[in-house]
Amino acid sequence: ERATPEGEWSVDDGYGSFSGQDADDESDPPQIAAEPARLRDHLFGQINIMQMPDRDKRIVAYLIDAGFPPLQAATAWGFSGILTLFGMLGISTLDGIIGRRPSVLFSYGVSIVGIILLWLLQYYPSFWLLAGFVVTFGSMIGTRGPLLTATAMKIFRGKRVGTIYGTISIGSGLGSAFGAWAGGLIHDWTHSYNPVIAFAL
Repeated sequence: ERATPEGEWSVDDGYGSFSGQDADDESDPPQIAAEPARLRDHLFGQINIMQMPDRDKRIVAYLIDAGFPPLQAATAWGFSGILTLFGMLGISTLDGIIGRRPSVLFSYGVSIVGIILLWLLQYYPSFWLLAGFVVTFGSMIGTRGPLLTATAMKIFRGKRVGTIYGTISIGSGLGSAFGAWAGGLIHDWTHSYNPVIAFAL
């Protein structure tokens, strides 16, 4: 342990050096002192918005309107919950292979493909399009949440990391509630699902 100014410490274990401050020292190190400003940081806002899902809860009704029997529509959408597990495992594995940003972008790309297939179902209602939508969109539900949260925890470190994580969680919940409400409102205004799908994109 090397000598440092009073209240601070530094250790070199042969693999790298680590430094910090005593618990009773009320002064913040540089990366923590700037923490309140980070709550207003542009990057934090981007991560929080990315955590706000706007998936339409009217998917089953949409599939029924597209011509699918109610039981088949509900079963197809419910099956997406099973695929979510495999999607989360797959994207997490991909994160360790190609990196976090490419993994997140890949996940968004697959979800967009799923939304496009959903849009096509109203014109070409077929089992294969429905299966493609369930696999692509359903498997990606929830896959970005852990990665974006881990990214936020890596960038915004410090004593107020709990506040930052809580704000992201609140943004996710509000986005889920607002997305469902806004999707229904847009459909009622336009009497069409096309603007709702555009909103989801």
